[in-house]
Amino acid sequence: MRRPDGTYLLDAYDLTLVSNLKDLLNKPKESVPTGPKTAFLLGNPSFNLLNLPADTTAIPVSLRGLYRDAADDRGLKLSPLPGSEKEVKSIAALLQKNGWTVTVTLGKNASEESVKKERSPRVMHLATHGYFLEDEHKNSQTSSFQTQYVGQNPLLRSMLFFTGAQNTLDHAPAPGREDGILTAYEAQNLHLENTDLVVLSACNTGLGKIENGEGVMGLQRAFQVAGAKTVIMSLWSVDDAVTQLLMSTFYENWLAGKSKAVAFRAAQQRVKEKYPQPFFWGAFVLVGRSEE
Repeated sequence: MRRPDGTYLLDAYDLTLVSNLKDLLNKPKESVPTGPKTAFLLGNPSFNLLNLPADTTAIPVSLRGLYRDAADDRGLKLSPLPGSEKEVKSIAALLQKNGWTVTVTLGKNASEESVKKERSPRVMHLATHGYFLEDEHKNSQTSSFQTQYVGQNPLLRSMLFFTGAQNTLDHAPAPGREDGILTAYEAQNLHLENTDLVVLSACNTGLGKIENGEGVMGLQRAFQVAGAKTVIMSLWSVDDAVTQLLMSTFYENWLAGKSKAVAFRAAQQRVKEKYPQPFFWGAFVLVGRSEE
């Protein structure tokens, strides 16, 4: 928000976001993480695996209509993300320099399976495409009951894309593997009980449906339910170069000993110096425990 003197709230205040009002009443005591310094970083998935046989039966019936709506009616095509690979490698180097054990997953290995098999890394950083299907009533007059249910559930309309996702969107998913589309419904079952930070470095990962008394139902809620103490996510489509700058600056500040909240605000201000418009530095937000 811009103030009358031309400055922004970011310039004057340390803002803390909460998922819902219950978080103000039931704020847990902060504790310094004591587990091993492990990080899982994923970027630049191979969305389109070539020369795969068509097998639409691999997509659950209840989800097929959702993906068809997104791909056919909205023209959803997933472009490669070479910038995300650069981002991940840069962050990995910073973490390793500070004594962290880092797993880097790129290209064909940047799969949905690799995310699901992780067990409570201290940091999980996912640099990929995100999507939120906003129209929950699309084709409701002709859809089956299952498809209508999927459309009305925001946890099934919020998603991240990994290796093979374009094949699923094109109705030719890779046989014998996950479909490459991780919904928020699936994400809430990830094993993140001791995960200090999840970074969803993708477009629209903070979107969802607002439920009275519950906050935004989508990827942010899912990763918190899975156990993540803090989640960084985006509210709209983000610029690749700006995202790299924001993320690298955030990790530099955080690893230097600043709290996540202070490190994140400093990263936003760094981006603001180079890109003054809020569109660039205001896309990402931080939710959850941020004093550490």
